Amino acid sequence: MHTASISSEASVQSFQGATQEFLVVADIASGGYGAVYKVRGSKGGVFALKLEKRAPKRDHYKLQMEVRVLQAAAKAKPEERQHLPTLIDHSEPHTLTLPTIIKFKGTVRFAPVTMHKMEELGRKDDCESWIYMVVDMVNENRLPWHMVTDVDEVERMKRKAIAEPKRIFPKAEETELREVVTYLNGLHYVDKIDYKWIREMVRRVAKRRNCSLLGQFDWQINP
Repeated sequence: MHTASISSEASVQSFQGATQEFLVVADIASGGYGAVYKVRGSKGGVFALKLEKRAPKRDHYKLQMEVRVLQAAAKAKPEERQHLPTLIDHSEPHTLTLPTIIKFKGTVRFAPVTMHKMEELGRKDDCESWIYMVVDMVNENRLPWHMVTDVDEVERMKRKAIAEPKRIFPKAEETELREVVTYLNGLHYVDKIDYKWIREMVRRVAKRRNCSLLGQFDWQINP
C-alpha cells in the first residue's frame, strides 16, 4: 500500500501511486473514516483504494496502522493462518479463538436455538431472534412457547417451528416469512446474511396485509 496524490481536487478521477496510476472506477463508500474507491491500476488489476484526510495535529494515521497490520499478516507462516478468528494487535500481538464454554444470554422466549446449544452466536442467530419478536407482535396467538417455563421444552418447540415454519407463520399471506425462516435455518455461523432479500420478503407481506412500514412507533406518537 502506498500514499497517493489526487490529480483533481474538484472531482476525484485518478490517483498517482508510488509504482503506478490508479483510475477511479466507482465510489464504494465514505464517512468519518475517509473514502474508499474502486480503482483500476495502469499496470492492470482492480483494487480498493482508501483515502484518509490529512490532519496537521495528528501524529498517527489509521491508514498507517492498517498498513502495518497487513504487512504483519502477509509475513505469517501457513501454519499461522488457520481458519480461526484472529486479532492482530500492533502493540501486543495475540490470537482470539471462539470460546468453548458459553453462558446463556438473552431472554429464553426470543433466544435462538444456537443459544440453547450454548454455542457462540452469529448473524443468523440475531435474525432468528428477530423472527421470534415479529411472531410475538403480529401473531394473535403469540409464540407457541410464550407461556412455557421449561427451557428444554422451549428449545424443542423452537426446533419444530424452524423445521415447520407454518407453526409460527400459519397464514397464507405469510408465505415469504416462512421462506425467511427456511433460509436462516440453512445458514451457518460464518455465513453472510442477504438482508436485502429479507427486507423485500417483509415488504411483500406488509403490502399484502395493507401494513405500512413507514409509520411511527407507538412511543414516537405524541399523546
